[in-house]
Amino acid sequence: MMDFFKSVIINAKDRDEIRVGFVENDVLMELYYESESLRSKVGNLYFARVDNIVEGMDAAFLDIGTGKKAFLRSEDLCKIYRKNKEPVITSLKAGQKLIVQVKKDSFFNKGPQVTTYVSVTGRYLVYLPYSRKVSISRKIREKNERNRLLKLVKEIRNGKGGFIIRTLAKAMDETIIEREARELIHSWEEILNKTSEKKAPVLLYKEPDLVDILLRDKVNDVNEIVVDDFELQRYVKQKTQNLNIPIIFYGGDDLFSHYGIESQILDSLDKKVNLRCGGSIYIQKTEALTVIDVNAGKNVKNGREEDVILATNKEAAKEIARQLRLRNLSGIIIVDFIDMNEDKEREQVKKVLETEMMKDKTRSFVMGFTQLGLLEMTRKRTLRTVYSSLQQECPVCKGAGFIFRPEIVVDKVKNDLKKMHLKKKISSVELKMSENAGKLFEKEKEKLEKELNIDIKLTFSDAYLGKYEILIVK
Repeated sequence: MMDFFKSVIINAKDRDEIRVGFVENDVLMELYYESESLRSKVGNLYFARVDNIVEGMDAAFLDIGTGKKAFLRSEDLCKIYRKNKEPVITSLKAGQKLIVQVKKDSFFNKGPQVTTYVSVTGRYLVYLPYSRKVSISRKIREKNERNRLLKLVKEIRNGKGGFIIRTLAKAMDETIIEREARELIHSWEEILNKTSEKKAPVLLYKEPDLVDILLRDKVNDVNEIVVDDFELQRYVKQKTQNLNIPIIFYGGDDLFSHYGIESQILDSLDKKVNLRCGGSIYIQKTEALTVIDVNAGKNVKNGREEDVILATNKEAAKEIARQLRLRNLSGIIIVDFIDMNEDKEREQVKKVLETEMMKDKTRSFVMGFTQLGLLEMTRKRTLRTVYSSLQQECPVCKGAGFIFRPEIVVDKVKNDLKKMHLKKKISSVELKMSENAGKLFEKEKEKLEKELNIDIKLTFSDAYLGKYEILIVK
């Protein structure tokens, strides 16, 4: 089995923006960005005020003080605020105050999604103040260790909330686990105290910044951490002193280029990912889910067609696991592998994907193949996707990925001008459109001016690709 040399590369020389790359044997596996304008609110706790209850959706919009109204679904309203799963409309009322936690950041024109199933996260434990359960990570498989940790945490809990025992708690000393549990309970008590001191809406608790979250959750098994900021090097050493990880200072000009990361970043944005075997995968992110299509492409290996398809699907499964981590994709994920005839082949591909996803510290679940031959899986939502960190919605197509052809734009302009002429006698208009559509329109401009008895002033601008604007000149 191949050994992986794992590096965490932290580019923080420009302190307004921090970039973190997780590299295994020179291959970029995960990428994270943070700037003040892009900082995720996931995990933040707010003292919120109910703004509006939507009966038809059995949901509520809350004011958390961040501008856009937060969305609270019925399934995210815990028993502290409702009885016997009553609908939201009878459980809450406008103006009511409650503690919520952001579970999903704002997306385009949508506000953040929040939940009342709040939690406070540590390195080894997650404290659930409104729960009574103690559960443990599935990745801790040894029966004796599971029993040891469950017994310990149940004794510490002493009737105060519930806990999730994280993977990193494995083999940890009991005093360390106990200390963190008491710290998390104390943090929650301080959060509760703020609700009596402050007026809603207000921030009660802010999740640590990107570097702190990654040091807390993701660096226990890395071989080195490289930073390009001297102060940050000292801080990382302090935070990881119990992990015995070398913290290396890089004094050159471009840390990401030096480690070959810069060139791999653009690949993380491309819809198409080529496979070594000649096949490819296409990744399409939508608001509802992520769709991945596997194609055989130029895979012309010798052998039976069934063997080639199986080999391509297995390689694709490995690459899909990497791409989910690299792009930090989450939620519902549907994969359309190349059609396989045998259930045993589908099971082999599923097993490869599950094995590769075990390397991912973010929780995921591979459900399996549907009757249509599509593989279903989910991955927990954490931090921002690479897309939201590096890209913004196209101002032309508004995220659709397509714009109207010039011929269609010209037809729409002609129809609008005729409608405007019928409603109101106009003598002059200014028409703004792209140059490619404008050149087509010029061929009909003189005829249309005579037909409608108007003067049309034509202005070209690339800002009007696929669209146009008509201004009446008085």
